[in-house]
Amino acid sequence: MGDQYNNSGNNFGHMGPVNNFGPIQRDFSSPAAAAAREQLLQLPRDKHIKVGAVMGDPEAFALAKQIKAFLDQNGFTNIEAFHQSMFSEPPKGLMMNENAGVIELTVGHAR
Repeated sequence: MGDQYNNSGNNFGHMGPVNNFGPIQRDFSSPAAAAAREQLLQLPRDKHIKVGAVMGDPEAFALAKQIKAFLDQNGFTNIEAFHQSMFSEPPKGLMMNENAGVIELTVGHAR
């Protein structure tokens, strides 16, 4: 048994090489985040805003801190920061929900 890459053992469908380039470090000030920054600037300034991250992900927590700093620098004053949440299916990216007049921004996993 084996495959064209000279791997021995059962071959249940070779998926090609696995490239792991290490952890992703998202940066809210990067050009890739411009659309997200623009969207956040459109939020109403009179609403209560909570900023947080998925529990157990230090990279997501660091990005949440960058988002909180961005909101502070742009005149948002009613911000509660740094809650961590658990999910049955962990989110990816930036989630925005509004519940009872409170806007919740939660940073999920990078991948």
